[in-house]
Amino acid sequence: MSKTFPHHAADRKANVTPRRDMSASADPSKASSPPAISAASLKSRLRRVERTPDGFFPSFDVNDATNWGPFLNTHGFVIVQILTKAECDATVADFVADVNARAAQGGCNPSTAAAPGSSAPPRMNIDINDPMTWEDGNWPCAGRHLVGDFPALTQRAMANRTHPNVYRFYQQLLRSDRILCHVDCWGVMRGTAQLRWPLPPGDSGMGTAPPAMIRPPPADAKAAAEEEEEHYYIDRPEWRSHLAPHWDVHPWWYVKERAAGRPPMFQGVLALVDCPDDVGGFCVAAGSSALLPEWCTKVPEQKAARAKHFDLPSNDDWYDSLQHVPLRAGEMVVWDSGSLHANFANFGPSMRIVQYLRCLTRESAEGDAVRAVYLPENTQAKWGVEYARLPYALPPLSRRMLGLDPWP
Repeated sequence: MSKTFPHHAADRKANVTPRRDMSASADPSKASSPPAISAASLKSRLRRVERTPDGFFPSFDVNDATNWGPFLNTHGFVIVQILTKAECDATVADFVADVNARAAQGGCNPSTAAAPGSSAPPRMNIDINDPMTWEDGNWPCAGRHLVGDFPALTQRAMANRTHPNVYRFYQQLLRSDRILCHVDCWGVMRGTAQLRWPLPPGDSGMGTAPPAMIRPPPADAKAAAEEEEEHYYIDRPEWRSHLAPHWDVHPWWYVKERAAGRPPMFQGVLALVDCPDDVGGFCVAAGSSALLPEWCTKVPEQKAARAKHFDLPSNDDWYDSLQHVPLRAGEMVVWDSGSLHANFANFGPSMRIVQYLRCLTRESAEGDAVRAVYLPENTQAKWGVEYARLPYALPPLSRRMLGLDPWP
């Protein structure tokens, strides 16, 4: 019997199975049905992390390895504090400018550039506080990946991935001073519920607003009264997307790598705005990385539908065992690549904005094609960008983490 991935309470109540991500490289017509898996004993051994009183998870100073190290070893993930509020705000401004510039250049979204004489509305610049600007045609790309497969190369984005706090964390985690960084993308989820929308010009009531989309005003009556413009509230469920439980490695390969003495791999997401439960985001089966070798003995090895990605069969006992991991702005969640994880959809009014981060050592990638793709010289080739020619000066730490200068 298939299980439902509980990516939001509303879906759990309605017992609705969320849409699977059907990106181009995942062809469901060619997927074979895996055998039913009996791993109840493993499910009972997964961890549950208690939330703090404010509804988030414990987070640690990067220098507090005495505490974050055991937490990571036990749960397979950890949250550390990286950026200040000012650094987050500056990065969000960079994100908006970068996204709008790419969209203006056409990006990969045919709808961003209307043909001459077309009746299509002109593109609007993205404003993270104005949902009317979040329509598909205003982004660099259509679909789930609104920002496209483009690297985040702004000065602030580069400063984040080579931030002294990121370096210090990975220096302790990887037990090396010679840390290199992977250059990756922005991540965004649009708000999809209770979106404030102005009434059409000249409409003094709700007569022209679609009845199915009318929502009550905010609970704060005073704030609503101070707003001069008439408005109503709509939901945009078609903007919701999620990823089902998966690994970004082939699980059986990873277990063999670790058994052979190869170091673990780690992935990270840096929150640039507050990311509570309602805006969607990262979720994880805590403790699954430690149980992965045993899981692999219980499940017949299968071929992955996509390179570097393996979806958990929906009849697996772990499928409905993931915890949401809300993040405060400036926090980075880092997880062992052996941890089963996913992301859940945005059911709130605000935008989720993150930056993907990953670090490694050159020694860990030697002779390993899977790990080597994350080395900075290989990401230069992938993106067709020379980091030494970026239009801003890179400080010494950044140059070393990008492989431009040697480590002493």
